[in-house]
Amino acid sequence: MLDYFHRTSGVQGQPTPDEVQTNCPMCGSDKLYFNIKKLIGVCHSASCEWHSKVFVDDLIEAFGFSPAQGGEWEREEKEVARLEVVVPGNLVLCLQDQQLMSYSPAALEYLRGREIPDKIILNWELRADFDRVYVPISDVNGTVVNYNSRLLPAFCTEGAKKYLYSKGAKTGNYILGWVESRDWEDMALVENTYVSLAYRDMHCTTTFGSNVSDVQADLIADSGCRTVAILWDENAEQGADRSIKKLHERGVKAAYWKILGQPDDYDTEWVKAKLEIVREAARSGKHWVDFREECKIIAQNPADFS
Repeated sequence: MLDYFHRTSGVQGQPTPDEVQTNCPMCGSDKLYFNIKKLIGVCHSASCEWHSKVFVDDLIEAFGFSPAQGGEWEREEKEVARLEVVVPGNLVLCLQDQQLMSYSPAALEYLRGREIPDKIILNWELRADFDRVYVPISDVNGTVVNYNSRLLPAFCTEGAKKYLYSKGAKTGNYILGWVESRDWEDMALVENTYVSLAYRDMHCTTTFGSNVSDVQADLIADSGCRTVAILWDENAEQGADRSIKKLHERGVKAAYWKILGQPDDYDTEWVKAKLEIVREAARSGKHWVDFREECKIIAQNPADFS
């Protein structure tokens, strides 16, 4: 159906993975929304005859042929010049005369406070300027394509943007540290870049939010990975369900956890133990594991779990 709309009225956008926004052949507006899974739509132009419901048969009558006819839509590949991304600031850690030197003690203290090892701060070439720290994001060839920056705590005032990426650069086609991550048989995903670095020894990375794009799912499917554990923040079930569906369609087993808060609210050893349970759930065909009751107990008695 998506191909059909590309060949006929065009596609203005996809508000959801199952919905197409397109030009309405009845009234000419661009307000026709059609669910390609349920095969029913509606034109949001109040004066349109299709303002109530539109079905596939209505489309066939308007366009003169069915979705199964008329050939295939050929995507036009547009050549886009790569945006050159320069990561601001200076190296947080560097090696001089066999000694570790720090450009920014405040940034180093912050990163260590988030349990990010010195070897990652050094080898990943994490950078900092006056008020932010920066994690470079690279493609499969090691070329920097973006960065994730985080405002240092001392500068987190009301209205300030805590996290920023490079202006004009995208992250949806990339997975953090993919040159290394693509060799992992078992992979864990968290939402936050800095949390993923702290959990790197657990084979943890990030897709930069609670979503796995089609491109990212293809990367995972084409890699050595066969099991994905999704450790996203509280209330990320819908994104996790969509992502698991994409991964399963590509032959990758996946499951997610349900927790309260976010992963770094909990002791690292607790996270490691739960990660193994989620991985085993994925291997056995389960889609999720619920730890929320245990999270409530931890919130009431945090000392018992530290």
